[in-house]
Amino acid sequence: MKSFIRLVRNAAAAFCVVASLIPVAPSRAQGGTKISVNAPDSVSFVVARRGPFPGEPAIRTLSGEVALILRDSVVVLQLTDYGLDHLFDGDRETRRGGSRILMAMVKAGLSGLFDHGVAYRVSALRRAYAEGNRLVLEDRAGDHVFESTNYNDHHPMVEFSPAEARRFAMAVQRSIASHRRMNRE
Repeated sequence: MKSFIRLVRNAAAAFCVVASLIPVAPSRAQGGTKISVNAPDSVSFVVARRGPFPGEPAIRTLSGEVALILRDSVVVLQLTDYGLDHLFDGDRETRRGGSRILMAMVKAGLSGLFDHGVAYRVSALRRAYAEGNRLVLEDRAGDHVFESTNYNDHHPMVEFSPAEARRFAMAVQRSIASHRRMNRE
């Protein structure tokens, strides 16, 4: 798994190098697609993106672009099919010719990279709760997991239906309690 994470990081670094070679359009013409996820490596890892199986608790942002899925021992943050399909909608590309073709190739490659999720181990969580439309997954140190995640200037952890956020938080909290009981036995 670490080699896969290194591959993703190397591909992202290669993209940055390639992107730095592309002439920059005027700032008013740029929209830009931005995704940022921060989570400790020891308790988080990259997984294949897939929808929830029947019976797996899941929640989507109000826009339908990002989902959290509770699997056996992890909470997975990932783009939905809709989110992946609309990943570059905010880009207002005005380039012509060769740079337009190069950008299309880069976007295709990035879409492949984002066709994954970030899994966070339930055993590393202290608690889960909802505050209005905000879903909080708190780790053992009191930090909020996925709190700094950003998708095109959207913060998915604060973009849920309040009722759905409460329901999903309760499911995660039950899973945390179950993992604690198993570890004591």
